[in-house]
Amino acid sequence: HDGRTRCGRGAMAEEYGEDLAGVRVHPPSVDFFDVERGVKYVIRVAVKNVSHRAERVRFVAPPAGSGFTVLKHSTATIAPGIEAHAEVEFVLAADEDYHSTLKVDVSGKVVELPLHAYRPRAQLELETVLSFGPVVHENVVSRLLRVANRGKRAAKVAFEVAMIEAGGEEVPQAQLGERSLFTIVPETCEIGPGEERELAVELDARALGPARGLARLSISGGVGPSLVDLSGNVLMQRVELLDAKGVLAPPRLSFGQLYAGLERKQTCTLVNNGPSSIAFSFASLGGDEEPQELAEDEELDRELSDAVFSISPADGRIGPFESLQLSFAFKPPPSPPSKAGFRATRAEEGGG
Repeated sequence: HDGRTRCGRGAMAEEYGEDLAGVRVHPPSVDFFDVERGVKYVIRVAVKNVSHRAERVRFVAPPAGSGFTVLKHSTATIAPGIEAHAEVEFVLAADEDYHSTLKVDVSGKVVELPLHAYRPRAQLELETVLSFGPVVHENVVSRLLRVANRGKRAAKVAFEVAMIEAGGEEVPQAQLGERSLFTIVPETCEIGPGEERELAVELDARALGPARGLARLSISGGVGPSLVDLSGNVLMQRVELLDAKGVLAPPRLSFGQLYAGLERKQTCTLVNNGPSSIAFSFASLGGDEEPQELAEDEELDRELSDAVFSISPADGRIGPFESLQLSFAFKPPPSPPSKAGFRATRAEEGGG
């Protein structure tokens, strides 16, 4: 090589591995990334005695031809709390990845430390769980799936979606006989080094109930997650108006008979049993489509305005699975225009 030396980095570089054979090894895996020809890479390995007695530590070099060498083969006896050190070197000889094992003999017990050296490649990062949550039936909803390439090479990515049935069986797209509930657009793409792509994952909510799928990734030229878990729950969007007793309110609210100038109120609850927020509004009581007859006298009926009735709030928005109290009020004016009187509904005399 040309004499250049670089310090490598181990996996979990700021943590020790698990306690094994009375020692703790740091790092728990020696990984050289983006190795190039003509460069010597070095990672320092520490073995700490975490037992309550002195331990004999000896580093056993990996086999010849593995690409890895270890600087320190002698046996050392270390007291509790003391560390023994060795340096692992790697020099790339062929254009391929290398894998081997460093064995550490601790008083006759062997601890194995994985050694890896990777050529420059794509390293993809993405969410492996994507939940749509509650979704309204017969709608198509979309979520973003961000795929980032943290490596030094471009990668080609392809997705293949399979559905998961209620019993847990995986059904590939080719066996479905219809279009999958989940789709990823685009299904294939190329992501350059340092780039990030946003893919659209769609759920076609044409079937009620839980929906689950698996998106399998095929990565050419790099490494990354192999599966993305997709899920959603398809529900009907239903809005109900409940009376004070919590049952469905009748099509016509009855206020009974009331003297002029007084006011009577009824409270109802608007319930959104669906997964999407909805806007609501109540139509005016006046005009040609007036839903109730306010008085028996036609002249009086024409003169009464929708100000006799009020609703609060008369419009607004209610969130998913939320409820809202509404106040319906009937208040005839203090001076009716005729002596015919009026009533709020067609209810008979004495009707409540």
